[in-house]
Amino acid sequence: MKRQLLVGLAIAGLVAVGGCKHNKEEGDHETPMAMSDMPAAATAAFHRDHPGMNPTKTEKEIEKDGSTRYVFEFKDANGKKQEVEYDASGTQQHED
Repeated sequence: MKRQLLVGLAIAGLVAVGGCKHNKEEGDHETPMAMSDMPAAATAAFHRDHPGMNPTKTEKEIEKDGSTRYVFEFKDANGKKQEVEYDASGTQQHED
């Protein structure tokens, strides 16, 4: 009886934790990264494309196809939240 209860609680905990992370697309895996850990080419491309902007959040995102993107979230001059993604070579992949 104790074992069934423990297994049930463990499963419930895993379901609860798994449901807490909201991914933009099913299958993506996002990991927060410090700006200093982002690839130099991606960081340089962000600063080239968005001069004077400072990221408010940076993360590494593994797409469901296995590709890696580096995400920079920032606020534009009007205070609107923006997001741009680059690959490790600095090629822009997506912008919101």
